[in-house]
Amino acid sequence: MSFSNFATVKYDLNDQQQKAVSEINGPILLLAVPGAGKTTVIVTRCANMVFNHQIPPSNILSLTFSRASAKDMKNRFQKLFGHYKEENIQFATIHSFCYSVLRRYYNRASLQVPTLLEGNRSLVSKNQMLRRIYSQFNNDYLGDDLLEELSNAIGYVKNMLYTTEQIAAFKTKIKNFPEVFMAYEEQKKLLNCIDFDDMLVQTLRIFDREKSILTRYRHHYQYINVDEAQDLSFLQHEIIRRLAYPRKNIFMVGDEDQSIYAFRGAFPQALLNFEQTYPGARVYLLERNYRSTKSIVDLANRFIKVNKKRRNKEMFSEHPDGLPVKIRHLSDQEEEMEYLVSQLQKGERYSDQAVLYRNNVSSITVIDILDRNRIPLYVREFRNSPFKHWVMYDIISFLKFSLNPLDSEAFKQIYYKMDAYISKVVFEQAVSSDSSNNNLLYRVLDTPGISQRSQKKLVERGYCLQKIAKMKPLEAIETIEKELGYIKYLKRISKSEEGYTFESLVQNIESLKSIALHTKTIKDFLQRLEELQDIIETSKYNRGKNAVTLSTIHSSKGLEFKKVIIIDLIEGQFPSRLCIDETNKGNTDSMAEEARLFYVGITRAKEELELLTVNTINNLPVKPSRFLNQVLELKANIDQYIDPKKKIVDEDICIGDTVIHRKFGQGVVLSMDIDNDLLEIDFYEAGPKTLSLKICGESGLLIKSA
Repeated sequence: MSFSNFATVKYDLNDQQQKAVSEINGPILLLAVPGAGKTTVIVTRCANMVFNHQIPPSNILSLTFSRASAKDMKNRFQKLFGHYKEENIQFATIHSFCYSVLRRYYNRASLQVPTLLEGNRSLVSKNQMLRRIYSQFNNDYLGDDLLEELSNAIGYVKNMLYTTEQIAAFKTKIKNFPEVFMAYEEQKKLLNCIDFDDMLVQTLRIFDREKSILTRYRHHYQYINVDEAQDLSFLQHEIIRRLAYPRKNIFMVGDEDQSIYAFRGAFPQALLNFEQTYPGARVYLLERNYRSTKSIVDLANRFIKVNKKRRNKEMFSEHPDGLPVKIRHLSDQEEEMEYLVSQLQKGERYSDQAVLYRNNVSSITVIDILDRNRIPLYVREFRNSPFKHWVMYDIISFLKFSLNPLDSEAFKQIYYKMDAYISKVVFEQAVSSDSSNNNLLYRVLDTPGISQRSQKKLVERGYCLQKIAKMKPLEAIETIEKELGYIKYLKRISKSEEGYTFESLVQNIESLKSIALHTKTIKDFLQRLEELQDIIETSKYNRGKNAVTLSTIHSSKGLEFKKVIIIDLIEGQFPSRLCIDETNKGNTDSMAEEARLFYVGITRAKEELELLTVNTINNLPVKPSRFLNQVLELKANIDQYIDPKKKIVDEDICIGDTVIHRKFGQGVVLSMDIDNDLLEIDFYEAGPKTLSLKICGESGLLIKSA
C-alpha cells in the first residue's frame, strides 16, 4: 500500500505536514506552532515508516514528556493504524523508558531494583523524607509551598547535570540547600530508593559506562521520534543524543516559543542548537494554526517576537477574523470577579470556557465567587492548596488565636510576626509553663526577664487580639495587617529573604479579604475556607462535565477552549517582581520565559480571548502587566474596555493608550484621577511620571501615538 493511498485516507495533510511525514532518515527538527496538528504528523509518520518503508514497529521509539501526550499518541496510532499490525510501536514518556532500562539492567546484574520514591505505589514518602531532612538542617517545619520549591530545586540541579560546586552556588529560597540536597541523596542510597530524576541520571550513567548496553539499545531503536522537545531537560536531551548516534535517525518535534518549564530544568536551547548537535539536520516548520481565529493568531504571532532567542516562524490561521481580543481594566479584584461572572454566564456552555492565571493564589477568589453564583467548576491539577501558603496560614492563625488564646499551634505560627519582640526561648517557656493564665500571650508577659518595651508591646497586642475576636472578618484582617504589624513583617521578609516579593505576599491577603467580605463572623470565615478547600478537592469529579475550567497557564498547556479569560495581568505578578529585577540586572532569560508563558496562555483560546487587569490590590495601586502594554502597541485587533469616567485630555486618548510627550517621549497611560487633576504615564525611557491632566490638555504636551 503506498503512503499516498494509506495515510491520506486518515488525514488531509497540508504541504508542511506532508513534507515532515514523508522524510524518515537522518536528523529532522520540526518546529510546530500551537494548534498545528503535530500529533497528527507523528502518528502518520510512524504509519509511513511501518507500511511504506517496512520498518519493524519494534525498531521505532516515540518519546514525549508527559504521560498524557504518550497515551494520546498511542491511542491515535492504534485507532487509525494499529489493526494493520500485531506488533505496536512503543509510545512512552522518557521517564518510563528510562525506568525500563534500569529494571532490565538491575535484573540482569541480579541486583535489587531500587524502590520508587514517588508515585501512587511508593512505599516511602519523598515528601516526608524531605521534610525530615529540611527540619534537621533548619530546625523548622517545611510548608507545602517551600516543599514544592525544594523538590523543584532538586530536580533542576539534577536535570542540568550540575557539579557539586554548581550546587553550592545555586540560588534558591531553601536555606542550607546544598546540605539538604546531599543528605537527601545519601538517604536514598541507604534505603535503595530512587526518585523520577534518578531514573534519568542512572540511565545516562549506564549508557556512558556500559557501552555494550548502549549499543544494544541503539540497534533495537533505530528510529526515534521525540515530541514536546522544548519541555525536555538538558539531561533528557543527553540521553536521547546517546541513543540517536551514530545513525542520527531522529525526528524531534517542539517549539521553543512554548518552553515554560525552566524551573524544573527545561532546555529549549537544544532546539536552537539542533544543527550543531546533529550535523546535516533539516529544519521544517508547521506554521498553520488550526485552533484559533485569525485575530487571536495574529496577536500571538506578533507578540512572541518580543523574544529574540528564537527561530523565526510566521504562525497563521485560515479561520475568519472572529471577535476582537478584549482587554479590560477593572478598579479592583472585587470588580474583576463581578465582571468575570457576568462573562461566564453569557456563554452557551460552561465547559467551553476557561479562566487562566499565573499563580494558584488567583484561583481562590474565582472559586469563591463561582461557587456563590452556582457556576460549576473544575480545578485542574491542584497539587498544593493555596490555603497552605504560609501568609494565608499566618492570617488564619492570627484569627484562631484571637478566638482561642490557648491555641499553641496558632501561636507558634505567629508569635514572632506581631512586632512584639518575642524570642523562641521565651515562646517555648510560655508554652511549657504550668501557669493558670489562660492566655499564652500573657504567659509570655509573666516570663522572667521580659524588657519594659516588650511588656508594653505584649499588653497592646493582647488588647488588640481581644478586639479582633469580636470584629467582622474583613475588619479583623485589616487590623492584623496594621495594628499587629503584619504588613511591616511582610515588607521586612520581602527585603531580607531571597525569592519573596511584597506584591506576591500581599496578594494572598487580598484573596482572603475577598472571601471575608462575604462572611459575617470569624467562625463563618474559617468555615468558608474549609468549604472552599472541599470544593477544590471535589471539583475533580466535574472533569468532562459542563463546568468552567480553572487552571494555571502552566497546567493549561496542550488544552484548548472556545473562550479563555486570563485574570490578574498585573506588573509584579505577571511578569513577577523577581523576573523584573533580573531583567533590570541584564539577565533577560526569565522575562523571555514569562513572555512564552503569556503566549501559551493566549493560544489556548479558539474563538474568544479576554485579558483582565486591575488598578489596585489590597488598596495599593498596581500597574497593568507590561505584556498588556506590548499587546496594545502591536495595534492588533483589540477591543479595549474603558470606563467613561476615565477619558483623558481628549476623547481619543484613554487608559492603556500609547502616547507621546514632548519632553519624556513615548509611554503608556496607566491611570488618571480627574477630580485631582492627575495623570500617570509609564514612559519607556523616563519611567513612571505623574502629570497634570489640565496642563497636558491645554498645552498640547501630550498626543496619542499613531
